[in-house]
Amino acid sequence: MPPEQQPHRAFAGPPPSGPDAEEAPAAEVPAPAATPTVASVNGITGQSFHSRSRA
Repeated sequence: MPPEQQPHRAFAGPPPSGPDAEEAPAAEVPAPAATPTVASVNGITGQSFHSRSRA
């Protein structure tokens, strides 16, 4: 229980430094990784979407 309360205190202590610091890199990792994937998919899906939107 003491080891569980220690990490809990660290998370409860620095909320903007704990979850924010872990969420910042986590959101930046999928963002750039999804950027190239979305761009490649957007090239094919984008045209299909545009064609469907125009129709």
